[in-house]
Amino acid sequence: KPFCAVVGLTDFHHGKYADEGECLDPYSRKIGKDRLFACTSDVISRLINFGRPEKLYIPIGSDFLHIDNDLNPTTRGTPQDSDGTPAEILVTGCHLMEEWINCLRQVAPVELVLMSGNHDRMMGLAILLYLEALYRNEDDVTVRTEWAPRVYRTYGSNLIGFVHGDKVGKTRDLAGHMARETGSGWSDCTHKTVYTGHLHYEKTEVDVAFGVTRRQIPSLSGPDRWHMRSGYVGSPKGLPLYLHDK
Repeated sequence: KPFCAVVGLTDFHHGKYADEGECLDPYSRKIGKDRLFACTSDVISRLINFGRPEKLYIPIGSDFLHIDNDLNPTTRGTPQDSDGTPAEILVTGCHLMEEWINCLRQVAPVELVLMSGNHDRMMGLAILLYLEALYRNEDDVTVRTEWAPRVYRTYGSNLIGFVHGDKVGKTRDLAGHMARETGSGWSDCTHKTVYTGHLHYEKTEVDVAFGVTRRQIPSLSGPDRWHMRSGYVGSPKGLPLYLHDK
């Protein structure tokens, strides 16, 4: 049957630095890139058992970058341990996303949607605009230049939302916003799903009042000093693909 797939890349934190001696689990730009392509190859090999999807939805932003400006902090100004200068992180992050998307577009046409994160609110948007300029004449890459905090797409009978989850985090609130913000998509679609990130571990919840499934996506990045000291170290890393029957 026709289907699409949501590529579950969120909270990648390109540019994060974690020292093995202090964090036990090292992380850097090179480690992250190697992990991303190894996991992508593995999950695509599993995907082909279901056939070729009509489309791959790829969230852009959602803490793909670890920092948000030239002083090396997050969007709110929290200092970060970083692997590289802010300019290096932005430039190599753009090139990494380009290389990764070129890999995925060999599998199926892709559509890029903003999933605005709390680490890279502005830099994530900058990457989206970079990709829009890069692929504007390509038929198999669609870039939606929307910068709302919650973005929605329809695919067949599916209404699909993309929200980072740092501001509106409760499933019932996400469901309520989806009902208010999607117009005819809400009534036309029988299956409603919201994808979130932010917390770095996988979880599924259902709001039975609105009939919305919330899927929280895991992260490929490891813990930094803040996570280690706070004890947030046990979540399994992952790059899932979520399939939606048309």
